[in-house]
Amino acid sequence: MVLLQSLIGKGYYKGLAEIASNETISRASILRAGFELCDTIISASIMSVTGFAQDETQKIQSSIDELVDQMKERGYDITPYLDSPNFMLYPKIKKIFTTSPESVAFQQYNNCLKENKNEDGSINKVACKEEFDNAYQEYRTKLGLNLKIKAIKKFSEENQAALDLAEKTYGINKNVIAAIIGVETNFGDNIGHHYAFGVYASLYVFNHRQEFAIQQMEALMQISEQMNLEPTDFISSYGGAIGFGQFIPSSLRDYFVKDGKLDSMHDTIMSVGNYLKNKSKGDINEKILSYNKSVFYKEAVLELASTLD
Repeated sequence: MVLLQSLIGKGYYKGLAEIASNETISRASILRAGFELCDTIISASIMSVTGFAQDETQKIQSSIDELVDQMKERGYDITPYLDSPNFMLYPKIKKIFTTSPESVAFQQYNNCLKENKNEDGSINKVACKEEFDNAYQEYRTKLGLNLKIKAIKKFSEENQAALDLAEKTYGINKNVIAAIIGVETNFGDNIGHHYAFGVYASLYVFNHRQEFAIQQMEALMQISEQMNLEPTDFISSYGGAIGFGQFIPSSLRDYFVKDGKLDSMHDTIMSVGNYLKNKSKGDINEKILSYNKSVFYKEAVLELASTLD
């Protein structure tokens, strides 16, 4: 019971309090409370089933306190939102990031690039074409690109007016805009199963991209004020990307159309066009890479868009 009570701490882990009086805790009840179990469960007792040692819970508590202080320095008190039923930490957040389709495919290709350099030390991409092609095929399979190819024509037809307007307004190929939304959320069908506030809190607490996490937490507070929503209301991907277009908070703040609504596909299409026009001044390849720096992502977007040509 001592460890479980320490996890509840100052009220940061609302949900655990509801099961604190139980003598045994099921795997499902811990997951409902927002925790993923460690791989090893020593016994069925409350203290071990959580998977956290005493010193680990103290580190988590200390990191949350640091996060609170960091946000206070930026003018935001996030303490009330730590008691929200939507707030949860994702202990495996770093593992999810490093095992994403982009990360795995890129690592395979990158290993080849490291081993194949020209005499002047420059990268020999030609020598790694086979590795690139193999890695891309694995990436597009995990992405489910063939299913997206079947769906993009219907999406384009249903949103033709908005796509035409975005192309006319921003000078961005409408097929690329449609393809980005297809790759990001399967044309709006999958916007994620996490909460952005918890994602960025977890990135900070579990020491992965902390500076980025603080920047995005601040932007999340700003857009919550603009949209008159609670910062804990934003459903996101595992990476904290929000909406049909999967904008991280800073991009949502800077490029989503004024007074736009997250559940509006029209507003999303216009916002993707706005982002691509203004985020990068390069050609369409560089603009897509500004949305996601993965070369495999770029290839998938271009392949998907080409099916509408």
